[in-house]
Amino acid sequence: MCMPPRLFSLSLTLSFSFSLFLSLSLFLSLSLFLCKIDHNMFTMCFQRWNDYSQEHGVLSGAMVFGGADTRLHSSPMVYVPDLKATGWYTVYLNNIYLQDKASNAAPKKINVNKSKLNSGKGIIVDSGTTDTYLHSSMKASFQAVWKEIVGTTFSNSAMTLTEEQILKLPTFIFQLRSTAAENDDPTSEGIVGQNGIDPDNEHDVLIEMPPAHYMEFNKANGKYTPRVYFTEGSGGVLGANWMQGQDVLFDWENRRVGFAKSDCDYESLPVDGAVEEENVDCTFLPHDEGDYISKTCDAIDSCQQDENNGTVVSGGEEWTRVVWTPTKGTGETCEVVAERETAEVRNGRKERRREKREQKRERREERTEEREKRRHEEGADHRATTFPTFTLSPH
Repeated sequence: MCMPPRLFSLSLTLSFSFSLFLSLSLFLSLSLFLCKIDHNMFTMCFQRWNDYSQEHGVLSGAMVFGGADTRLHSSPMVYVPDLKATGWYTVYLNNIYLQDKASNAAPKKINVNKSKLNSGKGIIVDSGTTDTYLHSSMKASFQAVWKEIVGTTFSNSAMTLTEEQILKLPTFIFQLRSTAAENDDPTSEGIVGQNGIDPDNEHDVLIEMPPAHYMEFNKANGKYTPRVYFTEGSGGVLGANWMQGQDVLFDWENRRVGFAKSDCDYESLPVDGAVEEENVDCTFLPHDEGDYISKTCDAIDSCQQDENNGTVVSGGEEWTRVVWTPTKGTGETCEVVAERETAEVRNGRKERRREKREQKRERREERTEEREKRRHEEGADHRATTFPTFTLSPH
């Protein structure tokens, strides 16, 4: 027996793929065999980031081996059975709803054929699939409810929308079949019994998919594209965008899948044994890692167009800094820190200019002393020189 229980955790900076799935399965098997972890399970928690770096990727969230890190959770974890003994993690999708959160309206149920919806491979939870795919048979009923709420036809074409318009789009609500054995309290958060949406299945689990998760933004063209597709001939795939905002437990040991709401901010968690500071000053990204990342200067164009040397142009420049640690409690704000550091930079420049002037003065004095010394030495040599004397005698 492995004692004491252990959890392995790390931050995710890679998308999940099938090859990584195989590697994780091997890792879990070896870890269990070598008593590195006690339980055959792991969690994946996906953040949503709107930006990324080609060099450093994007911080995707957190992964924990051997259990779940409840410090990441903002709601209790709820569970649904894993229907397959081998292969993909498979759940049963009972119903799908659309809800207009902006008007706080009641969820509208989409009529679905459950046997088709869960046919074939079934409904799998697959982080290796970026988007979400559902059975084609429900497209017509979905379109009707979507148009009733939004007023337009749903399309997977790219479209130009404002952030305000995005937030007004409906939220998908997925009802996953569960039992009292998995969730004994039907009034818990995330359980159907809490809101009475389906009294006959009060222990089922509800997972929300807000528009920020299914509407993908393309910075290249400034457009949004819905990433939920109704194209499957059998079963469906709940992909990585469906998993966002949830800490998802893949519990092979107990044949179940768990869900807890989370922002998946692994880096904000305190180090084991450390006491989190209540008051923290704002800090910026170190200068050697890109302290200043962008600028604008309205004098540049004038400089480039004017061929007359010595021309004075007016303008200014604005630099953007990257916040490394945000202010907490009564710590110094970023504005105060920036002003102080700017003053320190200016004072440092003044001090360096003063030091350069002092160095120049010292060099001038040294050169003057050297010239005076050479003149003195040359004068001494002249005085010490003797010349022969001649006496003229008459013949």
